[in-house]
This record gives sequence, structure tokens and C-alpha cells, in this order.
Amino acid sequence: MTLLGLDSGLAISLSSLVFSCISFFANSKFGKRARLKEIQKIVKDYQDQLKEATKMNNEKKLKELQVRESEVLSLTQEMLVLPFRSMIIVLPLFFGALWLVPPQFPSYTITLPFSIPIPDLAHFSLNWRASFGPRGAFILWAFVFGMLIEMIMSRLEKAKAAKKVN
Repeated sequence: MTLLGLDSGLAISLSSLVFSCISFFANSKFGKRARLKEIQKIVKDYQDQLKEATKMNNEKKLKELQVRESEVLSLTQEMLVLPFRSMIIVLPLFFGALWLVPPQFPSYTITLPFSIPIPDLAHFSLNWRASFGPRGAFILWAFVFGMLIEMIMSRLEKAKAAKKVN
């Protein structure tokens, strides 16, 4: 079966690519990646200072850090909540795609040259599979494209940051 004149595999992979792009940009926009990185840096600096002060048994520094502890805990809580904000957009899109894509290609299957573990929640076990229908193919492609987009964009961000320094 074809969709918009495209082969089934190509249509599923393109729909996964579109979903992955939307997901990445929703995570960037609503997950506030810059704020997340800023908080991670502050928390890491705090932990490093705390570790050093504990190691040196520096009571004065430990008391200073204890004053900042509630601020750091508040930032840690914020850091935990930020990624979930984008889920308000991503999850409905994901479930919508899983509802819309498979019926378009009911007989489509993809067989990988290797098996991957799929959780069987009913029996609390893993099933190793190499063949997947349209839903599984969509999820696999979305995973692959999501990882590629993340890798490319993080390298671009690093290159951009390095360019600003120079």
C-alpha cells in the first residue's frame, strides 16, 4: 500500500522523521534546554565545592554551602520538572501517530538483521524480536532519528559555542 505515492517503508520512516523533528524542537522550546544546562552547571559546581570542603574538613566553607543547600535543592527540583513540560506536546503526538500510521500499512513488516529485546509487561519478561509491523517500525525509526537529531544538534551547539569563544 502507498501513502501519497510513497512506498510503505519510506512513508513510515518519513512520518517518524517528522515526529522526531517535532519532538526535538518541542523539547528544546518547552523543556528549556539552556535553563537545564545552566542548572546542571550550578548543581555540579555546588557538589564539587561540597566534596572539596568535606575532603579538606573546611567547616567555614561547609557552613557557607549549607546556606546554599535549599537553593540547590530547589534548582534540582526545577531541573527534574523541565523535561516533562514538553511531554504535554510530545506524548499526544506520539500516541496520535501510533493511532494514525499503522492502519495505513496493515500488511507492512520490517525484519532487522538482529533481534532486540521487547518488554512483555504481562509476563515481566523480555521477548527478543527481529520482525516488526508498522507500529514497531515507526517506533524504531523514531528512536533512530531522535538519536541522530540529538547528536547532530548537540554537535552544532558545541561548534557554535566554540565559535563564540574564539
